[in-house]
Amino acid sequence: MDGMEENSAPTTDLDEFDKRENEDLVMSLLSGLGSEFSELKHNILRSKEMPLYDEVIGIVENEISARNLYDAPKTKRVALAEEMNENVLIV
Repeated sequence: MDGMEENSAPTTDLDEFDKRENEDLVMSLLSGLGSEFSELKHNILRSKEMPLYDEVIGIVENEISARNLYDAPKTKRVALAEEMNENVLIV
């Protein structure tokens, strides 16, 4: 029996049910991301244990924010950095 068959077996264990539900939510979220997120998806799936759905949401949001900041014009990056009270080196 491979992992897919094993996971689809019915369970009455609430912890196992929660774990499976979390895995389903994470996999659904990751499958909905575009190819530009392939490295991020790979890193999440390589985790020793599947992160919680809320953690994955945070990881994806942080990645999107970082990309938006990086892709923003220099003046917008400076304004955002000042707004966040962070010391960043603008190159």
